Amino acid sequence: MKTVLPVLPLSLVLALFAGPAASASATPDCVSATPAVEQMTEETLSIVRTDGEIIEFTARIADSGWKRAAGFQHICPDAVARTIILFRFEKDTQSPFHMRNCHAPLDIAFIDSDGRVVDIQRMEPYVDSPLFVRQPTYQSRAPFRYAIEMAAGRMSEVGIEIGAKLEIGP
Repeated sequence: MKTVLPVLPLSLVLALFAGPAASASATPDCVSATPAVEQMTEETLSIVRTDGEIIEFTARIADSGWKRAAGFQHICPDAVARTIILFRFEKDTQSPFHMRNCHAPLDIAFIDSDGRVVDIQRMEPYVDSPLFVRQPTYQSRAPFRYAIEMAAGRMSEVGIEIGAKLEIGP
């Protein structure tokens, strides 16, 4: 005897596999700031666009392993929209970034030790589910010393592109 299973909508399948804790709330709890974000100092940054225009903004600085690991995790979308994080590394790296526990899509610009933007990517929040065995990661195509994360779409709105130059400080 042949058993035919009905075709179920993906949202129902995800809810069934996620279990009671995950299906109780469609969005996990989020906060406006975590202890790591609160401990990040703020600095004025400038990006010199490829057309010469200068964009100035304030960013929180993730300059330790703990702060870099925390990033935008558990931060609510409205707080992400108002916050920019600069990840500062001690030496060139190609460490991957992930979006686990992130509640909003982000743009990330990877910046080399000379301050040049070498890669830009859009990162999507990770959906925790047994259906997805591997968590996606985002990695620069070239070594970088800094990375800037901001709400998805903001980089293109202000004209940050590959080849732009980061300047830190007043």
